[in-house]
Amino acid sequence: MTRLNQEFGPSAWTARKTSLFYFNSWLPAGNLISDYTYFINASPDTTITNPGNSINTLTTSAYNQIDGTILVQSGRGYTSNGMVKPDIAAPGYQIPCALPQNRYGTMSGTGAAAARAAGGIAMVMEWTLCKGNFTSLTGKQINRMIARGAKRSSSYLYPNNVWGYGQLDINGLITRLINVL
Repeated sequence: MTRLNQEFGPSAWTARKTSLFYFNSWLPAGNLISDYTYFINASPDTTITNPGNSINTLTTSAYNQIDGTILVQSGRGYTSNGMVKPDIAAPGYQIPCALPQNRYGTMSGTGAAAARAAGGIAMVMEWTLCKGNFTSLTGKQINRMIARGAKRSSSYLYPNNVWGYGQLDINGLITRLINVL
């Protein structure tokens, strides 16, 4: 049930929970809303949305690979049902990419980080599946390998709601796979 909250003016609303169930809500990002649209008691935690909060999705947060800091706009977990998300942190600052109208440039954010993680997964799949080194590998196993092979800093406990299981390390993962087989 919603009601207009007169204390904050004609455009402010209050949601009142009247059942045992809980809910989460998010506002659109970017230029889709004005700077005057916001939650009063917002939390920067649990900001990972669909499809990143699903069970079998490898979810990435984005970090600045130059100075090693997490990007402010990077989503944070855990999920509302307690799953560890993000799974991994990938480079996401000024990533070179193709742009519209046959141009090249850079992008920053979790979309750029997810593209880096997808490229890493493609490299793992090439080495394992295409080169015949481990032909029965599943997507779920790749996700676990990526998480287990992550670089971890002694400054944090893992997994956590910002870095997940650590920083994406495809070279280290493939090196370990080569040494195992």
